[in-house]
Amino acid sequence: MAQEKTLFATQLTDHQTTQQEFPLGCKRNMPDDKEPPSGDAGSSAVNVAGYLYRERIFRYVQNISGGALVKDALVQADGLVVAAVSASAGTTTTVTRASGSFVSDLVKVGDIIGVLDDAGAAGAAPEGEIAVVTKVTALVVTFAPALTAAIAASDTVEFHRPWTIKASVAGETLPGLLVGIPMVDIANGEFGWIQTRGSYPNANVVAAGTAVAKLTPLYSGTALLTPVGPALTEGTPNILIAGKSYAGVAWAVQGLSSDTVRRKALVFLHGE
Repeated sequence: MAQEKTLFATQLTDHQTTQQEFPLGCKRNMPDDKEPPSGDAGSSAVNVAGYLYRERIFRYVQNISGGALVKDALVQADGLVVAAVSASAGTTTTVTRASGSFVSDLVKVGDIIGVLDDAGAAGAAPEGEIAVVTKVTALVVTFAPALTAAIAASDTVEFHRPWTIKASVAGETLPGLLVGIPMVDIANGEFGWIQTRGSYPNANVVAAGTAVAKLTPLYSGTALLTPVGPALTEGTPNILIAGKSYAGVAWAVQGLSSDTVRRKALVFLHGE
């Protein structure tokens, strides 16, 4: 199923406890020739038609971060482990547990299963292998493609769900990391749309005391965008925190003075 769709069951400001768009992570492109319909649900600001922002890209995601995510506040990929389970038995296409419930742990079809540890021998197959969940019952999960060796008792497996989000963390911008802004408040467990690319009119930015200059890069802060990036010195090796690129995720279309009380700005998001 293609990630980019043209027909949708939900509006950009909808949020639900059950998944309404498939697949999770599907891409929605609002083209720059969009006519302004009556009561334009494509707008991210009251009384402003969405088409005025020109082309914008959105992703349908789920919040399982444990807390609510707020409209206008920067979010990022969660990378959350949905569940980690010690197997009681298994095959090359199934994993079985003796107690607890995969259903109660919220394991879903489409999640990624990875074998974290093979208890029988150090690093031996199927350790490190992954597959996609195709069926879930309380005690058994089925997946494909088949692993190269069967899951055995005491092997540890993890379940990951792509396209889940959490509030952004300062300096957490990795290459290719999903970053965007929710179109509406998304409670824990809910599904909804985030904008990942294009003009966003009311993005939360750094608190008063720091100016935001127009046409400058903005970086990932704690649930907001900030102009404060890493301190780099020309001609000198700069050792940053391992694994972090500190790339700007947006640029400021609108500037703000350091004493401006309203800490929201028109920005252009860089993501996909």
